[in-house]
Amino acid sequence: MKLMIISGSQRAESQTAKVAQFIAEHAPEHGFSAQHVELHSLNLPFFNGDGQQMEQYAAWQPLVDQLRDADALVLATPEWNGSASPMLRNLLMALPGGIVAHKPALLVSVVAGLNGVYPITELRGHAFKNNRIVPIPEHLIVRFAPEVMNGALSLNESDKVTRDRMHNSLTMLASYAKALRAVQEQYHANEWQPSGM
Repeated sequence: MKLMIISGSQRAESQTAKVAQFIAEHAPEHGFSAQHVELHSLNLPFFNGDGQQMEQYAAWQPLVDQLRDADALVLATPEWNGSASPMLRNLLMALPGGIVAHKPALLVSVVAGLNGVYPITELRGHAFKNNRIVPIPEHLIVRFAPEVMNGALSLNESDKVTRDRMHNSLTMLASYAKALRAVQEQYHANEWQPSGM
């Protein structure tokens, strides 16, 4: 199965990218071949409300192709002022449903301190209406990010708990990816698409 991991930080060498890369390295243990993309490096245009925008701009095309081929997604965002990153929100608004419809996604929030819940809540409530991504019930909040996921060995109890939760979440993501294949096939066969689409 193909796993597309997107880190939504707008900074180079971010903790979000570090966490996303750590997940990518462990994804094969759960039956995935993983690809990690950092949005800050793509220089994507901002969504302007045009549903065909992704097809019109060459900068989007490689990402569109990768997302279309993926069986599952990991969407990782830093928490900034209690929000998900604007760059990740931009991507989720621009994605037409046909590209990622009914593909499961693990939501990951990365924070330097103790919080991290707000981006998960924001994304669950406001990010998947038109693109039809299916966020799985599991999510991962990586708290105290500079101190965890830094190497092969867990260095403290917080790191161990975070890694265990990551593995449990990837196990569930793989199960959802297998289960939702039939839903995707029916969607693309126009069996479940509402009229006017």
